[in-house]
Amino acid sequence: MGTGRYVFASVRFSGRLSGGELWQRVGSAEAVAHWQIRSRHAFAFRASGEIVSKMEDRTQLLLGPEQGLRGYAFRRFDGMKRYVVNVEGRTTLMDRRAFTAGAVRFVDVGRAWASGEKGRPAWAAGLGGRLGLSRVYGAPVLRIDLGYGFEDETWLLFVGLGQYS
Repeated sequence: MGTGRYVFASVRFSGRLSGGELWQRVGSAEAVAHWQIRSRHAFAFRASGEIVSKMEDRTQLLLGPEQGLRGYAFRRFDGMKRYVVNVEGRTTLMDRRAFTAGAVRFVDVGRAWASGEKGRPAWAAGLGGRLGLSRVYGAPVLRIDLGYGFEDETWLLFVGLGQYS
């Protein structure tokens, strides 16, 4: 795809065969893309979906800021199916030997829901900051995001490690 551009995709399925029946079925798919635009700007995209069925316990998929839907409370949505899409515009503000500071604008959409319910999208948008620590083992990225969840009409501040996409 060229320098500064990549796309990764994965599909997974797992289950446990017992008594001639397949239990604990979990399927997921994800695509991640990144496009470098000039030296200080980038566009990032992530789309993922999961489904679980025939679980032996009450396992549910959760969705909130820790899974990529910023602007909503932790574990705001739950169910047996889940999808989330993140779109980010990233700008590098300062690039030093010990760290890189940046800003991000984002739009997220997603939902987790149970069978029989509708998986209508919950939208969020916001701004954030990034601090990449290049001299620390693993070069972690500290992030702080302020997102607005349109369905709940609320703002949520989220602090974490790593990028969504």
